[in-house]
Amino acid sequence: MRKTVALILACLLAITVFSVVSCDNTPKESGKKTNSPGDTAQTGTVAPTTPEEEKWPEVKFEDGTTLSILGRAYANTDWYAEELLEEAVNDAVYERNEWLKNNHNFEIVFTQATNDDEWLATARDTSKAGTDAYNFFVGSGKNMSIAAQENLLLDMAKLENINLDAEWWDDNATHDLSIANRVFMTSGAIQTSDIRSVYCIFMNKTVLEEKEDYADPYQLVRDGKWTMDNMLSIMKDYANDENGDGKMDTNDKWGYTCENYDGYAMFFCSGERIVNKDENDLPILTLNTPRTIEFIQKMKEFYTNESVMVGYSATIIPISKDNRALFCGTILNAIGSYREMTGDYGILPMPMYEENQERFSHTVSVCTTGSLVGIPASVEDTDKTSMMVELLARKSLTTLRTAYLDATVISRGLRDEDSLEMLNIIIGSRVYDVAYMNMWGPKQAPGGVYGWMMYFYNISGTPANADKFASTYDSAAESTQKDIDATVEAYQSHFE
Repeated sequence: MRKTVALILACLLAITVFSVVSCDNTPKESGKKTNSPGDTAQTGTVAPTTPEEEKWPEVKFEDGTTLSILGRAYANTDWYAEELLEEAVNDAVYERNEWLKNNHNFEIVFTQATNDDEWLATARDTSKAGTDAYNFFVGSGKNMSIAAQENLLLDMAKLENINLDAEWWDDNATHDLSIANRVFMTSGAIQTSDIRSVYCIFMNKTVLEEKEDYADPYQLVRDGKWTMDNMLSIMKDYANDENGDGKMDTNDKWGYTCENYDGYAMFFCSGERIVNKDENDLPILTLNTPRTIEFIQKMKEFYTNESVMVGYSATIIPISKDNRALFCGTILNAIGSYREMTGDYGILPMPMYEENQERFSHTVSVCTTGSLVGIPASVEDTDKTSMMVELLARKSLTTLRTAYLDATVISRGLRDEDSLEMLNIIIGSRVYDVAYMNMWGPKQAPGGVYGWMMYFYNISGTPANADKFASTYDSAAESTQKDIDATVEAYQSHFE
């Protein structure tokens, strides 16, 4: 079985291509083409290609050349490994780095900041001092956006050695994160945090099979019918007061357990966005639409259902593992918690709002566990640095990315080929939210530090906040637009 799954994985990875960036390495205008939600890839497909099948650049750097990375704690194992340990990701990183050293004569040096505040202070200090101490940044979305606004990052779309149109870069990240056709940060096969940090649903198959009559969630996904309503129809009658104490708590059965973050992740499942892009690739506030208002009420209906429990991951995941919840909403990295459970489980995309919606959408938590990458503006030799970054990303596609998905997610995690198919949909429909990264939106309740992100976050835990959308929008629309304008102005003030 595992050999079969691994083979399917290789095929799925090989045919997934990214087509948002134009051939001149500048992001296309908003409105990228998408496939129907039932398509397993949700991106275009071509004949399988891998970096090894194409000619690699014949470049050897002088002795002592290093790619010096300033990174953070999350997914820090993506960048450096001291020795082989018979552990998939570690060994893939070690072999990748050794290959780059032997074939292109440069080494990877990774420095981990103690925390994100230290990371930002270090990035500022070294960049403004004009030193070349670090020539590659791996930071949180919030910090990377700050760095871009302070002119600390290069526009990767203008670097000749960076091919953002290649399959080892994520077109969703490039499209969503660009401003005015400048790409100061992105993601791709070069790291695993963009997969670890994507929101999804874990399905307890053991529990589901106890139900006498239910629609197959996998088939609903394939048919474009995996919606909040259809998910609710499966889970709504499952909740039960197991110990008969007259209250529903962590000792009982639930249809759906989820984190507070679920409300924010669920908003994007509708296909709506806090901001979209205009013809100049500039963000515009597009939140206040009739469909958004309708969907927010649907969220209230969903989270007030007696089968839904909202809590912290340390609370909700054990309930699911203990075979007392049908579904659990959390980030993919939680898969490590499921490996030792006695029951069987699978993975599903987040549900859509309506049947046959244009596409699925899955948020990447880029301000917490997720990271983005970029090249400091202070590097002395941009051609050399950009070539090293491109080579690292390219080689990572068939080493780091494959090892993480195959050995970590598949062999030790997902237990069926259907879930692998679902994983491909999730990866192909990731969303990177610039409003979250830049904290655009209401800072007063029911918003918070992160603006509109916190508003939707709070709906899952306090569904009554759904009724406050109109008043919240009226009071925050002008300030949100000012936030957006200030961010864009900061970016543009450094344009040549």
